[in-house]
Amino acid sequence: MKNDYVQYYSDKVVLLVQLAIRYRAIVVGLCIALFFASAYIGLQNRIDNSLETFFMDGDSSFQFYHQFMEEYGNDEYIYIVYRLKNGSITLSHLKEVESLVEELEALPLIKKANAITNLEMIEGSSANELNVGPAMDPMPTTQTEIQTAMDKIADTPIFVNTYMSKNRKLYAILCEMEDKPKDDVNYHDRVSAAVKDILAQEKYNDLEFHVVGEPMINHEYNAQFLADLPVLVTGCYILILAFMIYFFRQIKALIGPFAVVILALTTIIGYMKIMGFPITIVIGTLPSLIFSIGVATSVHILYEYRNQLKSGLNNHDAIIETTRTVGFPCLFTTLTTAIGFASLTLSPIRCIREYGYYTVFGIIAIYVFSFTLLMAILSFAGKKTETYIQTKNFKSEAPNSLFNRMFRQIIAINNHYPRQILIVSLIISCVAVYGISRVRINTSWLERLGDDIEISHSLRFVDDNMGGSGSFELLINSHREEGVSTVGFLKLLDKIQRYAETETYLVKKTYSVVDIVKQVNKALHHNDIAYYKIPDSDEEASQYLLLYEMSGGERFENIVSADLSTARLTIFTKSIDVVSTKRFRDDLNQFITDILPQGYSYKISGIAYLFSVCFGYIGMTMVKSIGVTLVVISLLMIAVFRSVKIGFVSMIPNVIPIIIVTGIMGILGIWLDTTRSLIGCIAIGLAVDDTIHFVSRFREFFFKTGSYSKALEMTVMHVGR
Repeated sequence: MKNDYVQYYSDKVVLLVQLAIRYRAIVVGLCIALFFASAYIGLQNRIDNSLETFFMDGDSSFQFYHQFMEEYGNDEYIYIVYRLKNGSITLSHLKEVESLVEELEALPLIKKANAITNLEMIEGSSANELNVGPAMDPMPTTQTEIQTAMDKIADTPIFVNTYMSKNRKLYAILCEMEDKPKDDVNYHDRVSAAVKDILAQEKYNDLEFHVVGEPMINHEYNAQFLADLPVLVTGCYILILAFMIYFFRQIKALIGPFAVVILALTTIIGYMKIMGFPITIVIGTLPSLIFSIGVATSVHILYEYRNQLKSGLNNHDAIIETTRTVGFPCLFTTLTTAIGFASLTLSPIRCIREYGYYTVFGIIAIYVFSFTLLMAILSFAGKKTETYIQTKNFKSEAPNSLFNRMFRQIIAINNHYPRQILIVSLIISCVAVYGISRVRINTSWLERLGDDIEISHSLRFVDDNMGGSGSFELLINSHREEGVSTVGFLKLLDKIQRYAETETYLVKKTYSVVDIVKQVNKALHHNDIAYYKIPDSDEEASQYLLLYEMSGGERFENIVSADLSTARLTIFTKSIDVVSTKRFRDDLNQFITDILPQGYSYKISGIAYLFSVCFGYIGMTMVKSIGVTLVVISLLMIAVFRSVKIGFVSMIPNVIPIIIVTGIMGILGIWLDTTRSLIGCIAIGLAVDDTIHFVSRFREFFFKTGSYSKALEMTVMHVGR
């Protein structure tokens, strides 16, 4: 490459390497100090897979979610479904449940634990008065009394399949959470671990538990993540170590790249802590990515370094000539790879945006460490290394070695069948495009966690048999004081509830002020189930709500606003894929819009709803990252190679991997989720490196030989390795 600015930047890299060699002891010492400092800082970072990591601070949906929690409290809950291993409910079982409730409520982060022993029961007396209190207060003392209490629970629709299954074989405890602690993202782990410890006690051995809820899911996911990450990193180590041993057969060729990669990974973790970026769901791709980029850069350097030694240069001169040859191409590949990942900072998903920032930092760190630390390590080599390289005949480079035979075959195919290659590539791309048309953007906790995790079985069990493990929150606002206490409002809310409950593919149960009004109406009419309905007049509705509150009802503040203008509807759902959740969200929006009276308004929130909103950001992230990356890198290629034609042609092999991989996902039915939305920019970031090295060497050899075929042969034999 003859461009003046290429020469200018190559000289700057050479100067950097010369300084690294001259002060190699200082360089190594500083890198060791940086490693320990970064490790110390990074180990203080936190794992956070909560909702906050998916949404930007200015996101309107997330802002409303916080407003909702400020008024109505935390919507997270822990749902404990249990089955009696021996027979039906007895007094001893009730005492066990009562003890369990007391232990759960003693935990700092649990506000209230609702179970069959303390459910808020609304009943009428013979004097036509309202009694509101715990379902089993006082505790039954005989089996007949227990049966009577259970019958009352079974006759209350909102309790059936929430706290007791219809067939009375399953029961549940619903633990309401305190407000989310500020600046404490690990509270899920603490409360979940505490709940599991309580349930594991020997005195509860006759109860079979299935525990779900956002805190439990998050806790299990974090635990699985921590268990899987060392396996992933170790796998990378072993695979790359095997290849490096085979190809380079030198200890420095192993130490150098691994030192670069480990230092880069450690400094990224330290950088994340300093910048306030938590460890999130997407970081699982980081180790393999940094290994790939770091080792790839080192391999280009080491291979050129070995060639320079084989040409007869001494160790120092070989390092300098290596830098002159690959310094700028590696700098350019670093720039283009960084651009690919920098495009992720445009994502509306917070954890992906942060991933873009610290990955760019890591890519730049790899380049700096490769041309300082790696070169300093190589500079320690002496005459023994020079003699070894210059006299050693490497099997992989022998004329008839597997690789050389393969490279010659590739050259022959390229020279003799260019049109056929283009046609086959086009056919494969067309098939892949068909596959892309079948790609589904989706995600679910069940798929993320896998079938072998205990909580996955619990999620399915609870979704199939009880009240579900997710929730939507709907707020209907009448925009006038005490609007909730009118029959018209209650009937509107009831209509929405009944509609939601018809969507059985997702919805398990609903709960609102309507259920309380119906219970009061029933209680004041001698507990006749025929009166489990909304009263006929506004006066009755208003009196019922007032009577409930005056009788000691505790649910009021959680389901209506202080001025009775707004009511909350909680919709309990299954934990299934986000596509189904989005379908319900859209259908619910349309239904409410069609029936909502003039002057009313509504908003939807809740954890399940927010995940469906985030779902819409996934496709946007991939399109943005790929689009921006392709445009910017194409312009850079044109500028560096000073050719529009070469710039655009060189991008073709960078686009095809994205098309093929995404197409395979569509054909195999693999969902595109939050983490997989990174595939596009990762593919471009890695593929463009090879393209730059290939094209830059091809131009260099073409200027020397004046022959396309000869330049192709030399490029494949040299850079192809």
